[in-house]
Amino acid sequence: MINNIIDHSLNYLEKNEYKSFDYFDALSSPLLNNFSNQLIRRISIQLIGKSIINIRPLLGIKRKLHTKLISDLLSIYSKLYNTRNEEIYLRKAYSIYDILITRGIKSNDKIAWGLNFPYSSRFVDSNENTPNIFNTLNSVISLLDFYKVTNDENIIIHVKSSLNYIFEDLGLVEITRNCKWLRYYPGQTIPTYNVNAMAAYVFAMVNNIYKNEIVSLETIDSLINFLLDGQNKNGSWFYSESKNGKWIDGFHSGYIIESLSYMNINEILHDDSFQKSVSYYIDNLFTNEGIPKYYNNKIYPIESQNCAQAIQTISKLIMNHKFDYFILLENIIDNVIKHLYNSNGYFYYKKEKYFTNKNIFFRWSISPMLLALLFAQEALAKKK
Repeated sequence: MINNIIDHSLNYLEKNEYKSFDYFDALSSPLLNNFSNQLIRRISIQLIGKSIINIRPLLGIKRKLHTKLISDLLSIYSKLYNTRNEEIYLRKAYSIYDILITRGIKSNDKIAWGLNFPYSSRFVDSNENTPNIFNTLNSVISLLDFYKVTNDENIIIHVKSSLNYIFEDLGLVEITRNCKWLRYYPGQTIPTYNVNAMAAYVFAMVNNIYKNEIVSLETIDSLINFLLDGQNKNGSWFYSESKNGKWIDGFHSGYIIESLSYMNINEILHDDSFQKSVSYYIDNLFTNEGIPKYYNNKIYPIESQNCAQAIQTISKLIMNHKFDYFILLENIIDNVIKHLYNSNGYFYYKKEKYFTNKNIFFRWSISPMLLALLFAQEALAKKK
């Protein structure tokens, strides 16, 4: 079943030349991007994103090839080549790799990635050429996945160039000598927990793959200390410590737990914070039926990215720690298929209590789901 979904969805992406609209792409409209008021820009994004009627073409918004989709595809094709050993996947991976490097925002010996459309939130106002750490880290992860199947030394150059950007252009912000955080966007003044967890994970993975201390252990430890200092007593994390960021949601929690899982199995994290975070996650962010909650206090929306990250996080917990979450994983997948999957090969954006938003966003819904299902296949193969 999972293989069929992966094949149908990849075929759907390829048939559409990987281009789609995006939940957050409202400011790609020449009309809406003319507004300078940040509140109006944010409202425009949310109104168009939440609308079940797609009015983007009327506003001059076009389907695009989105950066996060590209990095996901590089990981997907690399993993498919590794598991199926069919040359077509390697050829597609090389093609996507070229696109990813071409898409990178380059400066001197540095390369980074961002959203390829203007964006406004309560934390940032950026344009299509503004790099951010989330897209850059996901691109590095995909490069590492590609390196594992090619051993192409050029990939090392790009990874190191990305690390140069992260440290030199985004920069570590020091709270104390042993506690630091990385900016999400250039100039950001408020730390965000999930991307700092991802950064520590990626840095540790780079060191492991290259068998060298590319990023100092002191730097990785300082990011971990920042995470541990910000963990709530119940094991959870807020999105950020700003007054506008004190919510707990499923997919950002999943990013953190997946990262801490890697730290734990590689003996970089030694206290009980990881187990506390897992206990909170399992007890508060899933229903009894295995539906991933978007927020910790309500079921709806059943949202595609949140579900994809839940599948990936639970799969990693099974593989890394031999946790017996097989039934939960199978129930999550069943619910995703029931509520969000269309047999034509795509996933809807989200299901609310009384209606389903059937808009199709490739980088937000389809590619994260395909990547998660590949991890789920690997995890479920360990079931006795």
